[in-house]
Amino acid sequence: MGSVGRVFVRVRLGKARPIRLGGPPAQIRHLQRRAPFFSAFRGQAPYRLPASPLPGGFANAHGICTVDSAVALNVLFRRFLLFGVLWTTFPGVGLAGLGRWTSSGPEGATVLSLAVDPTDSATVFAGTQAGGVFRSSDSGARWSFAGLEGLSVSAIVVDPTDGTKLYAAAGSNVFKSTDGGISWRNASQGLPQPPTITVPGVPQITVQVSALAIDLRVPAILYAGLTIIPQPTTAFNSVGGGLFRSLDGGETWTPTGLANVGVKSILIDPTDPKVLYAVVISSGSYGTPNSIRKSTDGGASWAVLRDDVSYAPTMDITALMLDPGSSATLYTAISFNIISAPPRIEKSSDGGAIWSSLGTTPGETRVTALLAAPSPSLFYAATGGGVFKSTDAAATWSRVLETPSRCLAMAPANSAVLYAGAGDGVSTSFDAGASWTVTKAGLIATSVRELLVNPRSRNELYARSGLKIFHSADGGGNWQLIEELPSDLSPAGFALDWKNPSIQYVGTMNGGLCTGVSRTLDGGRSWAPTSLTIGCILRIGLDPQNPDTVYAVGQGGLWKSTDGAVSWVSSLAQPISAFTIAAASPANLYVGIRNQGILVSRDGGAMWSSAGSGPSNVQSLAVDPENPATVYAGGSAGSLFKSTDGGATWRQVGQGLNGVAGVTALAIDPSKSTNIYAGSAQGVFRSVDGGVTFSAFSIGLTNFSFSALLFDAAGLLHAATQGGGVFDYEFPPDRLTIAPTRRPPASRALKPRI
Repeated sequence: MGSVGRVFVRVRLGKARPIRLGGPPAQIRHLQRRAPFFSAFRGQAPYRLPASPLPGGFANAHGICTVDSAVALNVLFRRFLLFGVLWTTFPGVGLAGLGRWTSSGPEGATVLSLAVDPTDSATVFAGTQAGGVFRSSDSGARWSFAGLEGLSVSAIVVDPTDGTKLYAAAGSNVFKSTDGGISWRNASQGLPQPPTITVPGVPQITVQVSALAIDLRVPAILYAGLTIIPQPTTAFNSVGGGLFRSLDGGETWTPTGLANVGVKSILIDPTDPKVLYAVVISSGSYGTPNSIRKSTDGGASWAVLRDDVSYAPTMDITALMLDPGSSATLYTAISFNIISAPPRIEKSSDGGAIWSSLGTTPGETRVTALLAAPSPSLFYAATGGGVFKSTDAAATWSRVLETPSRCLAMAPANSAVLYAGAGDGVSTSFDAGASWTVTKAGLIATSVRELLVNPRSRNELYARSGLKIFHSADGGGNWQLIEELPSDLSPAGFALDWKNPSIQYVGTMNGGLCTGVSRTLDGGRSWAPTSLTIGCILRIGLDPQNPDTVYAVGQGGLWKSTDGAVSWVSSLAQPISAFTIAAASPANLYVGIRNQGILVSRDGGAMWSSAGSGPSNVQSLAVDPENPATVYAGGSAGSLFKSTDGGATWRQVGQGLNGVAGVTALAIDPSKSTNIYAGSAQGVFRSVDGGVTFSAFSIGLTNFSFSALLFDAAGLLHAATQGGGVFDYEFPPDRLTIAPTRRPPASRALKPRI
């Protein structure tokens, strides 16, 4: 057996041929992660694979095996190496990375609810917007996903006698876990559900479990507050819902006497669990909580405590709190939506019969949560201006955290441990609010609205989540926050010049009014409106061959600029639901018109014509990167249409997408255009026959709401999600051949890294 000094494995996506070592950076990164495992088998210190380039743009991957002087690969090691290759190749086998979806960020979350294990102050659960539940076992230093993927979790409660038993409110359902969030099941029997069929002309309704409460004395008793509001919301809406009760730990639910109102929050008197308080939304209130109700018989009957008709429907009761030192003492925070009155704190000392004002809210900002400590007169308030603390029963307040916060939680076993949920993660205090730490490690529940790839770089990505712009230089392996947009921009679309990333564009809103497009020339340090100052811009696209040509797409139509957004012309005045540019022929544009079909332009938007009989409700479009005549259009109810003549004719394809709610994102493999990827609320699906048939392609995904699917220049597939950050897929090679080569020079021999 000849001695082997170096082993090479070269892989290329979509090429089933034996080649020698190296590989696209995605593959090399994967082998680098596996290298310690291989060398450990030989009893050697782990090796790390360097990233020095080899000719042809491939990375040096020697060192995956231990390099001894004149060491031969014996039979046992050959078998092990073959096993290792298989172990790292097939999807679902071994560690995540190759052949499955993984996500490394961007980290962050909009936290809607918090709950702390009653027996362990370091274990905390966070309910996020569109990202499910996350758990931390070290007081928020590190987070891990704990289920309910893709759901907005508005409330979480923990059994006071068993920290592994959880209840979570998400959408119209209550979910239950008996293993600390490892697994969940639907526990909503008896709760109203939205209709499964939409009837034309009949207003749609939203059904949400908006509040949860658990009896501290008898944890099998729970209360769920529901809110049912027709859409769109107006002052004349008839609000439904009510309060439901479970006597068997969430297995079944029955209505209480509080009906035909929405329930925003519930409080149970800890000294008498038959005494309940509810903040409710009544009809004709623009969907805002404007009344406080009380029951003294466990929910059978209710009395109105606070319902100021002189202010309703503009009064918004944003928080309600019981004083733990006196169950007859309540505090509430009130904001006013239309009249110019400052928000205020009110107090009742007689169980809610009489209320008196304590003055304006902390910082005169909207209060989203009130929290009382066991210590007398010690309160906390979460507001849009941060977290405030009062040591004199809400008479005066001081700011203890600058971060705008939405919810608060206190460790039952240690009242000095506080958690504050915000629009970008969780803050923790171990000293009753005197100091705070903010960590987001592992908390990946960002909603990525735009995902951009730099066509001139193999692995460079940009992502926008809210006002934050993130950058990845390694194909999504790591993300860095590089920019935060001014709050007055309220962007609804984002794009950057791929020749000069300092030039960026955003669609803007101000005070709820659409204000066109703004531009920065200095990487976001300063922004200025362009001459396009009208239109609700939902997407901005740049010509892939000339970034000075910019398209602004919105509900009111399509605008075009050929001078980097200095001047604009209206190209189309119809409501657009989808838009794409043919990369190989940028003069070819395709748009989906809301509920009307597809239009095509062959001259960059100067003239438009109907593109045959494709889907009427177009949600996504994709053009073959090499053949602009091949177009795919995704619609509602899993419909997918294909045209091979530039939109002149269409045929329905997509067998296997039946039952899918809607195709919201499409991508075409640039190395093999018959490989099509479709994103939907049920996951990602793949076709290898040009869209004729599809099969599930979702191993590793924990979020199924997609805003984009795209390939980068290195061949990695990326999925932007609402509530799950960006997921990345590394494709396994079709075939690997291991071939010995001559021994490397001594100067390049690898040394163990201890």
